[in-house]
Amino acid sequence: IQLTDNIRGSDDYLKLNRGINVVIDLNGCTIDRNCTSNKGSDGHVIQIENGSLTINDSSTGNAGKITGGYANNGGGIYIKEDATVTINGGTITTNHADTDGGAIYCKGTLIMTGGVIQNNTAGDTAGAIYAADENSRIDIRNASINNNTSENKGGAFNLHISNDSVLDNCTIENNTST
Repeated sequence: IQLTDNIRGSDDYLKLNRGINVVIDLNGCTIDRNCTSNKGSDGHVIQIENGSLTINDSSTGNAGKITGGYANNGGGIYIKEDATVTINGGTITTNHADTDGGAIYCKGTLIMTGGVIQNNTAGDTAGAIYAADENSRIDIRNASINNNTSENKGGAFNLHISNDSVLDNCTIENNTST
């Protein structure tokens, strides 16, 4: 799927639950859920339950955005146990979780090979990425993770993992936990 225009103000999130593989090219466009208050377990911009989702941005400078989610956990993207999300570009920004994972809440696999996670907030833990259990897999390379905030711990990350997860050649700066 290649976006040709912005998507804004949806009453529902993009839910992938059929075990299929989907590729979205943001193409410099924005997917904006436009939530101004907590929508509970339905406030994400994207939720993937099984299968895989690849997010690309063929524009320059990570201009494509995923924004405006407001959920209990995973304001931007919620990744369930049997799911894989690969991010190759774009910006995940200005999402909020009342509890954990302002940008991403991951129970499955997150592979990030570029892109930006910035200006997300969590009411408890991990302004950027929360890996929910030891079976989560996180592989982040050549990404920028900055200006994310949490109230309790992990301005950028809180990773409950016991496997061979990777963080390589990333810029991580100005993340805070109040």
